[in-house]
Amino acid sequence: MFKISKFSKEQIKGYEKLIPWFVEISKNRDFIKSFWLHGSRCVNQQKKYSDLDVAFIVSLKKDKDKLKKELKSKLFYKKLYNYFNNSIFEYWKFDDREVGVHIFTIREFNQLKKSFFNELDYFEKNQGLIQHIFIESKVLYDPLNKFTEARTLLSKYPETIREKVIKITLKRIKQESEWWAIRKSWKGVFEEIKILDLFIDEVTKCHYALNGIYRKKFLKQYSFVIDEFKPDLKKELIELAYINPSKSNDTKKILIMETIFKKLNNYYKQIYNIK
Repeated sequence: MFKISKFSKEQIKGYEKLIPWFVEISKNRDFIKSFWLHGSRCVNQQKKYSDLDVAFIVSLKKDKDKLKKELKSKLFYKKLYNYFNNSIFEYWKFDDREVGVHIFTIREFNQLKKSFFNELDYFEKNQGLIQHIFIESKVLYDPLNKFTEARTLLSKYPETIREKVIKITLKRIKQESEWWAIRKSWKGVFEEIKILDLFIDEVTKCHYALNGIYRKKFLKQYSFVIDEFKPDLKKELIELAYINPSKSNDTKKILIMETIFKKLNNYYKQIYNIK
């Protein structure tokens, strides 16, 4: 029996009737092996228009379509084109409130666990997904403990991969700093802002790795943890983020970037005792 008391009113506002329905169909469909909520509402970081993120494990690939058919009886569904990523994504909505739906087959789920700790490229691309979908979660149906066991396993940041992430990310940060130093002019403010955004994104990846914490899925969530991270880069990152590209010269940006790189690099040497 689903207990509404597991959540505060704000956590499930607008979804009070939907969540018990998800639990009911999970328990009454043999092909559904696990069901859980994840994302901002599970860690009390939801905003007024935050969506409800849900995830399922199903037996086979064909069961994904079965489950989607079930969901469409209660939710609005539409396939949309993402112009910026050149991809198709699925949009779900319940009473004018967005729902994020993830469905894994058992095979996909097992492959994710295997690849996450063994492939650096996969780890880099998917640690935000692991944090968002697995760690920031509340399990509502998991009779065989498939999801619960996986979450315990995936919650431990792998030290072997951590050092590799730091090395490759520091290299990119250094390259970006050098690029800014030699580039004399930009094609426009838009290009400059995009490159600054990429630089800050690389810094967050390195920062998370240095502190042994999975990177949040979105850059906007970085502000929740930056005060806890070492080395302290809050002052430099805020200065960098608030520079008006159309009213400042590159010298200030380059100095800030170089400072950030030196702090990260020195902290990295300290952790791994590199002289």
